Formats: sequence, C-alpha cells, structure tokens
Amino acid sequence: MYQTTTVRGTTALGLEPIIVASFIYLVMTLALTRLLSHLERRLKSSDYR
Repeated sequence: MYQTTTVRGTTALGLEPIIVASFIYLVMTLALTRLLSHLERRLKSSDYR
C-alpha cells in the first residue's frame, strides 16, 4: 500500500493505483487458492491408498 500512495502522490492519479494493486492481490489470492485446493485433494486421495 505504501507504493500505491507513492504512485498516487507523484502521478496525481486518485483511485487507479489502489484498483490495480487490489486486482493484482485478487489474482494472486485466487491462483494460490486453486493451487492449494488441488494439492490438498491430491494429498487427500493418497491417504486412502
């Protein structure tokens, strides 16, 4: 968030840096959630063998 505040101050853009940072965070979170869900299902199936 510090970087978004710095960008807002130097470029005089209001909400855009926060929206971009939020979108990047959302994409990273969704990707990690899917990856860990897949890994968890894979490990769960190996428990039954």
